Amino acid sequence: MLFMVELTHGPETCIAARDPLITETDARHFLEIKSIAIDHNVKIINGWSFPIGHQLWYVVEAEESHAIAEVFKDSRAASWNTVRINPVVNHDEFVEKILKPILNS
Repeated sequence: MLFMVELTHGPETCIAARDPLITETDARHFLEIKSIAIDHNVKIINGWSFPIGHQLWYVVEAEESHAIAEVFKDSRAASWNTVRINPVVNHDEFVEKILKPILNS
């Protein structure tokens, strides 16, 4: 199952603007997010960031959202972000499961 994970934080909790010792620890853990994900049977498809807007997005594949929550906790991303996990379907699946049945009814 695919999920879109949204991370948001403000300037005051930004990893680049916090206590250097905490920032270094968080940065080291966050650099390892792909291997942390593998340990939780989660595959990170890709990720994007908008540093000025203090936002990051990841598309991940997992059996369930609890494993994803553990990835973002263990990577320490949850210590400086609000983490939202949303199940999603790709566009082709949306067309097949939603749009085509509407048109065929």
